[in-house]
Amino acid sequence: MDRAPGKVYLVGAGPGDPGLLTLRAADLLQAADVVVHDNLIGDAILAMIPASTRRIYVGKHEGSHSMNQDKINDLLVELSLEYACVVRLKGGNPFIFGRGGEEAEVLVRNGVTFEVVPGISSGMAVPTYAGIPLTHRNHASSFGFITGHEAPDKFYASVNWKSVAALDTLVVYMGLKRIAGIAEQLMRYGKAADTPVAVIRAGTLPEQSELYGRLDDIAAKVERHGLKPPAIIVIGSVVGLHERLQWFAPQELSHGKDIILLAHGSTADAASDGIRDMAVRLNAGKSPYRFHCAFLEREEPNLETMVEQLCQQGGADICVVPLFLSLGGHVQKDIPMRLDALRQRFPDRKIDMTDVLGCGPWTDAAVLSRIRYAEKAGP
Repeated sequence: MDRAPGKVYLVGAGPGDPGLLTLRAADLLQAADVVVHDNLIGDAILAMIPASTRRIYVGKHEGSHSMNQDKINDLLVELSLEYACVVRLKGGNPFIFGRGGEEAEVLVRNGVTFEVVPGISSGMAVPTYAGIPLTHRNHASSFGFITGHEAPDKFYASVNWKSVAALDTLVVYMGLKRIAGIAEQLMRYGKAADTPVAVIRAGTLPEQSELYGRLDDIAAKVERHGLKPPAIIVIGSVVGLHERLQWFAPQELSHGKDIILLAHGSTADAASDGIRDMAVRLNAGKSPYRFHCAFLEREEPNLETMVEQLCQQGGADICVVPLFLSLGGHVQKDIPMRLDALRQRFPDRKIDMTDVLGCGPWTDAAVLSRIRYAEKAGP
């Protein structure tokens, strides 16, 4: 192109609570020509992006990548030639387990001007919302972060467990599936078996939940409670302070009805943004329901993950609203079969489904109407 390349902003979205987004990040979301965002960006933050702004979803989760890292790197360079303001939006802080450093190196090699906008890291914010200080004069003068996201063979070999075990407080990102091995390694290298451990899901959000244990029993507790990623793990004596220092009161989800807006899912630009925006609008209204999003394919969370999460949080009355799906195999066979399997797994929960809804300006009101009809009709 004739003009000079635009500028790429590597922006941290923080741990989830939109109130923790930095002012600089909020300003850039308004100014961006295009936003390239990850999987763990909350709907309320995505709703801050103007409708006219192009959005590109490049989320990754274990076992499924909508776009691999090399392609994301290339995409950022390409977009800088097309747009003046490119925002690469990442959960937490781009330079803490966010591959922001790798992306910045690519931008440097290609002569692209960039800026890094730090976000509040989940490793710092989530323990704070659970009443756990990472340092304390009577408990901890050192702390460290590690990630459990690497492949098992690479992960255990690449970590200096002797040094890690010597830290007073350890925060583990993306380590839930490796928690048994992590605990084993820490105890092998000198960490006491009775060291307190906290596992915190959905940290800083209204649905935050916590599970507490010790190094020698936390893996069994995680398995028994069926906890699913993502979660932050905190290990150290500071965890024991949570009972006295707990200040954040997550909303109880056991009352009322949880509504899952279910769409097909797509990797195409902004294809599912309307679903997420709808959930934000409906949650901001005065209805007695709590709204969530789930997708049949390609995007997270899927239907099973969302139902599991709601059941773990105490949800007892769940209604699925299929949106914009044709009256084919998904609606007539696939979704009912998946819901039947979920009902068998959670027999003490009520899990219903409404008729399918199309897309139009009346959709928000129609969602509420379908839910009320389903309540009267019963299962």
